[in-house]
Amino acid sequence: MARKRRLDIIGVTDHGTIRGGLETQKMSRKLASDVVVVVGAEIHTNAGDLVGLFLNEEIQGHNIEVVIDEIRTQDGLVFLPHPFKGHDIAQIQSVLDRIDLVEFLNARAPLTPDESQIVASWNIPFVSSSDAHLAREIGLCRTEIQSLQVKDDLETVKKSLTNLSKQILKGSFSPPYFETMSQLIKSIKTKRYQRIPLFALIHLREILKSVQKRRFQLPDYSNPTYYLQMK
Repeated sequence: MARKRRLDIIGVTDHGTIRGGLETQKMSRKLASDVVVVVGAEIHTNAGDLVGLFLNEEIQGHNIEVVIDEIRTQDGLVFLPHPFKGHDIAQIQSVLDRIDLVEFLNARAPLTPDESQIVASWNIPFVSSSDAHLAREIGLCRTEIQSLQVKDDLETVKKSLTNLSKQILKGSFSPPYFETMSQLIKSIKTKRYQRIPLFALIHLREILKSVQKRRFQLPDYSNPTYYLQMK
């Protein structure tokens, strides 16, 4: 799907582990793909989720300061995803000077205008990402780096992300029923069967709402229609 969406680089950040990133990296090499895979993990901390990028070892801690230390020990990048979704903003603001990247555009969690102003005031490089849990969501949101070539090594990619003087954030948003679908799949995988009827009903409701809203024509969510350029 990354190749189909013409992505040069993807970050794979499973919850609590780097295993998914490592497996995807192996898959990319086996297929002789030109898609560069960045290994990462999304870690649940006492202040909310925090992502480590360019990792080679599992993160063990859950205190936000400890997690940041572990990411930096691996020479990784500290990435704050969906800053106003499930975060203790007071604790986040206390570690802003240790965060390398903040997600300004998320396909599943768009910021309100007020939230956008707050994030902009932090003066941290912005990125845009799809937060994909389903294949169809891959590449819905993306960050463009004008001068970066796929052949560049990961160190160059890192520097390009953290030293952007101008970035272009592109994307469109996931329909709500994608999130309920992923929760339904999660319930099946984790064998929390009592949650399945609830999420199945929510998923059906969200589909019907979307169909009704679009007059029975579902939009093409793979086509980026939202553009934001920050200087």
